[in-house]
Amino acid sequence: MYCYKCGQEIEDDSKFCPLCGAQIEQSQEDIDYSSYAPDYNNPMDKPSIGLNILSFLFPIIGIVLFFVWRNTYPIKGKSCVKFSLMSIIFNFIFMIVAGMSLGVYFINL
Repeated sequence: MYCYKCGQEIEDDSKFCPLCGAQIEQSQEDIDYSSYAPDYNNPMDKPSIGLNILSFLFPIIGIVLFFVWRNTYPIKGKSCVKFSLMSIIFNFIFMIVAGMSLGVYFINL
């Protein structure tokens, strides 16, 4: 039997999922939850240089692609969200350095 919430395989007599803690009802054992698991064996699932650059330049696109592809293309989606996060961190550090430089410049006027 599989958990309806996370797809984890559990024992037939379990009342709760040991992974996510969801309450298990016996009527749910006929449902196939294998489609909820990410497919890491997909040959089309590899990081793309173009999508990584696009995700770095426009971080919101990388975040959206991650949520769209997290089950069908998990490796490609994770790569996009990593570049989005790198962009956000880079821009944050750049703003701090630029702000400090401008502050020093205007103080010395």
